[in-house]
Amino acid sequence: MAVASGVSIVGIILIIVMGVVAGFVFVDAKKRNMNPLLWAVIAFFGPFLLGLLIYFICRTPLSDLQCPKCGKNINKDDKMCPHCGTVMTTTCPQCEFPVSKGWTTCPKCGNTLPENYMQPIKAYKKEGGAKVVVSVIIIGVLIIGGIAFSIFSAKDFVSSSYGYGANVGVYNITEDDLMKNETLKDWLDKCKDSKKKIHVIASTHSNTCYVYMKDNDKILTSRVSVDEYSDGATGVTIDLFQTEYNDLYGYDFYMYGFEVVEDMKIIVNLNDKKQKAEVTFVDTDISEDTWRAE
Repeated sequence: MAVASGVSIVGIILIIVMGVVAGFVFVDAKKRNMNPLLWAVIAFFGPFLLGLLIYFICRTPLSDLQCPKCGKNINKDDKMCPHCGTVMTTTCPQCEFPVSKGWTTCPKCGNTLPENYMQPIKAYKKEGGAKVVVSVIIIGVLIIGGIAFSIFSAKDFVSSSYGYGANVGVYNITEDDLMKNETLKDWLDKCKDSKKKIHVIASTHSNTCYVYMKDNDKILTSRVSVDEYSDGATGVTIDLFQTEYNDLYGYDFYMYGFEVVEDMKIIVNLNDKKQKAEVTFVDTDISEDTWRAE
């Protein structure tokens, strides 16, 4: 469940990042008289931000001039703003011959030009927005990478005694530990006299379950899952795994916590093969608090 939750968070962050990218592309493409909706879709669905890269390669240059009156983009050769009609080139008011800043007389008709009759200023506009998007992408990738690393580097087991790890049982439990609880002590005495190798004790009082594997001499890992049957009954499957290594060691005991119902089905598998385990149900407290050393 923790892994699934983490993955969903990564997915949400990725969607947010792609949404920001698509929004930037839509606005930027509109400024350049490109198809904004088409390029926004390409940027959003392009894998690994490939759509954004393609857009940056294909986008048309943005005009570096703006009309001083309406602020809209204009071309450097425009004599008049195509948006508001503001004249971009000064002309003689009598013959409309182009004149330059500082002239006092029209060279064509000789008309005296008004005082301070000068060329309109064209405001320059620089390219912008790309740095913001790149920064958002980098931050998003770092966040996603950090979450993914924390999720997928997490172990499915605990590394110290008396600790739970997701659906994996507590291990590093010794026989001397369990001998501090009278119910567990009596159960262990019976296990030693039994010919079966795997024994299970489950308490309806403390919702605690122990698995005892006699004479275990190999690395042992485990997991537990709750099963619901078609007849409405609830059961538990405990999977144990043994692996051969040069330096062999193992755990005799595993402890699990789940809701225990008397005579519920408890199935034990060893390396994916069902085992004949001896299961005992008790109504006394056999929780970790009854034997764990302070």
